[in-house]
Amino acid sequence: MSQTEAKRRLLQYGPNELQRRRAAKPSLV
Repeated sequence: MSQTEAKRRLLQYGPNELQRRRAAKPSLV
């Protein structure tokens, strides 16, 4: 995932949502 993609997701979901998704899908990390 590129930095621009990460920034887009932060703007879209916010950091809490990103961490929730990571916790829900540990296989992606």
